Amino acid sequence: MNKTRIVWFAALILLVVLMVGAIAAGKLSGVESPSLGSINQGQTTGFAEPSTNASRLGGSAPSQPVHLLAGNGSTVLIAGSTPPSLNLAELPFYLFVAIALAAGLALLLRSSSQTPVYDFEAAINQMDRQRSALEGSWSHKLRNAALLRYYSIMRGVCEKLGLPDSPSETPQEYLLRIAEAFRVDVSDARGFAAAFERARYGGELSENEAKEAATHMAKFVDGLRGSIGLA
Repeated sequence: MNKTRIVWFAALILLVVLMVGAIAAGKLSGVESPSLGSINQGQTTGFAEPSTNASRLGGSAPSQPVHLLAGNGSTVLIAGSTPPSLNLAELPFYLFVAIALAAGLALLLRSSSQTPVYDFEAAINQMDRQRSALEGSWSHKLRNAALLRYYSIMRGVCEKLGLPDSPSETPQEYLLRIAEAFRVDVSDARGFAAAFERARYGGELSENEAKEAATHMAKFVDGLRGSIGLA
């Protein structure tokens, strides 16, 4: 999940929490705590005073009393309360929240349905730049960094092509295997593997060794380009 989706997801959760909290507090319907009428047993009758909301909205006639039969046989009279009314002043806010929720959900669904496209050409070009950096660098540390970066990118490209390395394989075994798949000479695979092993453990490559390794690496670049039709 990328950063944009994470931000949208967090915003949606916040909006949902606000909506649930507002509904639980009775704000969405504009109803506060209901006022029940007096409860009388026997022959007692009466109506409750109008609720606070009803008074604010101009008042309304109370509903008809409800007669309930209590367990002891007496009649319980409960005066009706004012029916809930919508608070029009808060409608724009809830409309905005609903639109934001719909837009966020649509964006999340759209982004999750999109399949990322791997740019093979850009990855192979990056490999070629690392090869050039290895060949032209004056520092053995920079040479090692370029060689290791090249190998990492190559592994990613090969994995996308269905040739991932196995945990039980050594780098040399892996390079020999993909060299066969890309029709690279075995000697180039072994030369590259030897240079990689030295760089991997901090060994220094001389200028001539770096140029020789770069020649082997160029064969892999050409093989990858040919395998995916970029040659």
